[in-house]
Amino acid sequence: MALPFNVPADFSAATDSELADITQQARDAARPLLADTANLTAEQKDELRELSQVAVTAQAEQAARAVKAEEFSAAAGVFSALDDADKTAAAAAAEVKTPGTAVEVKPTFAPVRAKDVAARTTAPRTEAITGEVLPALKSTLHYAPRVQLSEFTGMNQLADALVNSLADYNGFKGDFDKRTFATIKREFPQDLVAPNTTSQSAEYAMLLHAGELYPQNLDQVAAAGWCAPSMTLYELCELETADGILQLPEVNITRGGIFFTTGPDFATIFGGTGYWNYTEAQVIASTTKPCMEIGCPPFTELRLNALGVCVTGGLLQRRGYPELVARFIRGALIAHLHRVNAFVLAQMAAGSTLVDFDPIPAGSLVGDVTSSGLLAAAEMVAVDMRYRNRMACEAMLEIVLPCWARAQIRADMSRRTGVDLVSISDATIDRWFSDRNLNVRWVYDWQDAYSGVVTGPGAALPGITTFPATVEFMIYPAGTWVKGVDDIVRLETVYDSTKLSTNQYTALFTEEGVLVAKMCPDSRRVVYPLCPTGATSDLVTRSCA
Repeated sequence: MALPFNVPADFSAATDSELADITQQARDAARPLLADTANLTAEQKDELRELSQVAVTAQAEQAARAVKAEEFSAAAGVFSALDDADKTAAAAAAEVKTPGTAVEVKPTFAPVRAKDVAARTTAPRTEAITGEVLPALKSTLHYAPRVQLSEFTGMNQLADALVNSLADYNGFKGDFDKRTFATIKREFPQDLVAPNTTSQSAEYAMLLHAGELYPQNLDQVAAAGWCAPSMTLYELCELETADGILQLPEVNITRGGIFFTTGPDFATIFGGTGYWNYTEAQVIASTTKPCMEIGCPPFTELRLNALGVCVTGGLLQRRGYPELVARFIRGALIAHLHRVNAFVLAQMAAGSTLVDFDPIPAGSLVGDVTSSGLLAAAEMVAVDMRYRNRMACEAMLEIVLPCWARAQIRADMSRRTGVDLVSISDATIDRWFSDRNLNVRWVYDWQDAYSGVVTGPGAALPGITTFPATVEFMIYPAGTWVKGVDDIVRLETVYDSTKLSTNQYTALFTEEGVLVAKMCPDSRRVVYPLCPTGATSDLVTRSCA
């Protein structure tokens, strides 16, 4: 790929000025690409990689030259140090300490290292390879209990601060005391402070700038590798959603529970003894007409169940990796919603009357053992409920099915012979139920691995290879099931002395009261077998005898 500036074939042949120009040109060309890394094309990504390679190679050559210059200066400094030592020894030998006493002075030399001599004989190099002046890093010392500010100069200053603090100490009461005698605050230039943002391009630009101000020894450069270090991606995979949660009417429970009654069902009223059909003769004979008494229906008490979630974390973790803490808490809240959903569905299933089609009863004409048969069975139960409660003939009923059952219906229909049903949308399947006056609701947290079915969908990896052989679904009139809720206590974060002693804190604590009340008497739980072979009743001989 051709870059918008000339790149030498041999960087070692370029002058210092040319290397500085190349580095600056690479930076200028990379800036517009770094401004929007999320939308770069493949060609732009290749260009950014090549620009990075050019900048790193140029810096490596500059750094190598700087190291060689320091080594030369250090080598020359060795001889200067030896000359100074000889002069000192000669002057000492010529000095007479006491008349009549000869003093032998032998020059002693500590082992001289090139880098030590270079440090003494050369000034610190504070000019970056781009010609920009390296900003001085300072630290401010904050004393306590006397609040003072001064520039930090070394460990002796800390020792003085400790002595001053101890001078003010006059004992304490209790089993524990914590005293801070000094705090060191590092002061960085603004262009070396990490931006308060999650933008990786901004962080990368800051790190690139820091690398230019503090060039490292890059003599060991791979000849054919990327050379540039890998970038850290802090994004975390987040797949879970609140989809599949059953929506029910909700009421606020303020007293810990409720007393309620479903009242008399229509079948009891219809089957009462207060009806007559008399002939004229019976009327003339003043035959006593029966009456039925209104009975007092029993009341049911339901108490709230407490469902909650608690998450603890580390204080250092929260500061160093806040994205992980936030992502974990979001996941815990979604998991809490699904656990509440599982509780609600289990209560509803336990309070519904069982209708078992497994195996399909002899003489039943519901159809095959998956799609059309399941639809026929659901409609049969719905019709029976409308009849028993004398509902409107076309009254809409609620039907609740696990999400995975939709896949079995689609698989069965797509295997039908003579018709093209390979492509069946979710809306089409939903319409099949609505055509039968059934409002279908597909849910998670029921008849799956998380709700206790070990071989159900969502099982531990590598996962399942077959769906369950039967499916359950519930049918009930809208308003039959009501969810009662009461917020007991909801805290976002809790700090306590026990956890703080180990740098821990409660990152999330939430608890709520939940109950599920059956307000109408008729709710059915239907069990139906599944075998999505595509077989239809037309291919099977059936007898109504």
